[in-house]
Amino acid sequence: LRGLRLLSRRSSRLLCKPYNERKIDNVNGLSMAIAEAGDPAKPLVLLLHGFPETYHSYRHQFQALANAGYYVVAPNQRGYPGTEGADVDDLAEFNLLNLTTDVVSLVHNLGKTKAVVIGHDWGAPVAWTSGLLRPDMFYGVGLLSVPFAPKPIGAPPLAELMGQFQQPGAVFYQFAFIEEGSENGINADIPKFFKKVLYNFHNDGLGSREWSTPLGPMIWPETWGMSWAEMQNNLEFQEMNTIPQADIDVYVNAFSQHPGGLKGGLNWYRNIVFNDIITKFQTGQTLHQPTAIVVGESDPCVPMLEQAWEHAGTILPDLRKKVMVPDCGHWIQQEKPEEANKELLEFLGTLDHTV
Repeated sequence: LRGLRLLSRRSSRLLCKPYNERKIDNVNGLSMAIAEAGDPAKPLVLLLHGFPETYHSYRHQFQALANAGYYVVAPNQRGYPGTEGADVDDLAEFNLLNLTTDVVSLVHNLGKTKAVVIGHDWGAPVAWTSGLLRPDMFYGVGLLSVPFAPKPIGAPPLAELMGQFQQPGAVFYQFAFIEEGSENGINADIPKFFKKVLYNFHNDGLGSREWSTPLGPMIWPETWGMSWAEMQNNLEFQEMNTIPQADIDVYVNAFSQHPGGLKGGLNWYRNIVFNDIITKFQTGQTLHQPTAIVVGESDPCVPMLEQAWEHAGTILPDLRKKVMVPDCGHWIQQEKPEEANKELLEFLGTLDHTV
């Protein structure tokens, strides 16, 4: 009986999502799954998820932003569950310019010409690239967990910069992710992957052990294995109050039913060096729109992009928020939803939505 009650509570929670779900066709060749809340006549706020997430990662933001008078839309981006039409065997589809085109096309398909774009993790570079390339459309840019990282004049190629993280006898997670077939080990046990990755980049997991570098689980000893699937066997998992099992199950179920599993998301990593090449024309460019950056105090993305974080006020001429949330890891809008909502709403409140 106790088990039935637990199952009932879990099922009811999964069914009571704080957003509506539907699909939009002809989004740059995709049938795109979106979640939405609020009045479509109100100013559009786009929420872009990261890896390995879906629009469910913004479950705490939909109603808060909608209640404040915004039309809130979060897509499952190219290669992610529910969004159809992407060829996961064609890496070129997943380059940054095409991902940005997806976002522009989504705005058009929503019947809008203007939007505020907010991105977490991989959603952040898509958000700022959208702002750089279409300032006429995106009049405000919010970045969660990943600060704006421009291309300085005279900077070395990104492949060379990434190599700085590849230490002797250690593995840098991005090199592990871009390996051909790396999704096979992950897809073999998707529940384990989500438990380990969510916990170990959560403030609870980041503080649970002594990591060899400030980048935490982004770098691990070769003795743990050369792939994430091997390495994660050395990681712990504990229940998290802020990302409970019911929400982990949403991700697990979505990716377990998705053709290719995590392959589409990993294809974004496999385009990192190519992205650097095809966006060389952005060297020396910065965002001029109002911008907000909100990060977690223990998020390893901050030391990885230390210069971008430290000099954000110099790099961005209209930086309206630069906030580090205490006792928070990488999943900021899930770990600290009240704080994230407060910062986002304050930022949105500074914008002129009549432009």
